[in-house]
Amino acid sequence: MLRSERRETGYTEAVQFHGYQGVLIGDLVIHSMDGFAGAIGVSKSNGKISPVTHIYRPRKDLDLSFYAYYLRHLANIGYIQSLAKGIRERSTSFDPSIFAEVPLPVPPLDEQQRISRYLDHQLATLTNLIAAKRAQISQINEFRVEETERLIFSPKILRTPSSIKNSSELADPFAIKLPDNWTRIKFRYIASSASRASGGHGDLLSVYLNEGVIPFSQGGIDRVHNPSEDMSNYQVVKPGYLVMNNQQAWRGSVGVSAYQGIISPAYHIYRLSSDFLPEFANILFRSRPMVFLYEQVSRGVGNIQRNLDATSLKNIPVVYPSMQAQIKSVEAVADTSNSSRSTIEILNLSISKLEEFKNSLLTNVITGALDIRTGRDFC
Repeated sequence: MLRSERRETGYTEAVQFHGYQGVLIGDLVIHSMDGFAGAIGVSKSNGKISPVTHIYRPRKDLDLSFYAYYLRHLANIGYIQSLAKGIRERSTSFDPSIFAEVPLPVPPLDEQQRISRYLDHQLATLTNLIAAKRAQISQINEFRVEETERLIFSPKILRTPSSIKNSSELADPFAIKLPDNWTRIKFRYIASSASRASGGHGDLLSVYLNEGVIPFSQGGIDRVHNPSEDMSNYQVVKPGYLVMNNQQAWRGSVGVSAYQGIISPAYHIYRLSSDFLPEFANILFRSRPMVFLYEQVSRGVGNIQRNLDATSLKNIPVVYPSMQAQIKSVEAVADTSNSSRSTIEILNLSISKLEEFKNSLLTNVITGALDIRTGRDFC
């Protein structure tokens, strides 16, 4: 698909496009490294694509959409993974020499077309339903963020966007004069680096935009990176530590951990001052005013990944109230979050079931367990 139509997370963008290949409408495209995970499809657009993909055109009259579905079925059942040269996930290589050895069925062309049209219609319907549920989750999260910040920051804490002037200096989203029970201080005075190698011992953690720090095993279908085979350089994380994704902090991929574990070296780890209640700090450092500051001290040429400048980070302003006010704020946020959290859990479970149904439908149609040669044709 066109880059403008895809999701934004989980990709590394090239700065230059030397070596990119031309791709035409109707070409079969297979991602060499991610083909095992089903990264296979027929192009709907003319354009250019990464050299890590392989492009195929038929030598005879075939419906390439049918074969894209067939190969995705092989990916779902692990067959492509079994053929790959790599020794672990994300290091596989489903290249033309391997693809050439894969036996492919050749049903009559009209059957290929009928199957692909059926799957196009049914899977698109399921995909749209999943997208609608994801949109609901996004709306709930937006409401939750707004409500949380309303409970944390009174109007006296934040400046209006129009009063924040763009200049070479850091734009401060916080009010010039804070209420008496609030403190303004530079990041360097309330956070110290706590980076320490774990030797690979501990439960694996990760950081997600809408969740903060969670066990890696809870990342589900949205996780986009697998851990390294050698985790000896992974860092120790303790409850109360602030964890910041080096390339995604500017988008809000930060959190204060409630867990003991380990995390990739691609994160900044900080020990926070005892002036902070960990639960309040988790809300504060993930809030939009703080993310606005992370964006200003992140450097990069793309609009997806920007490296957090640790030196500049030390000078960003941090504001916080008294411990008693932090406790009251956390209690208020907990009361309003429970209902939205349970709704999101129900929606995520529904999405998981729909994804399972999509895979089973694909398998049943491709293998003939569900015979669609008779009945309605989706022309």
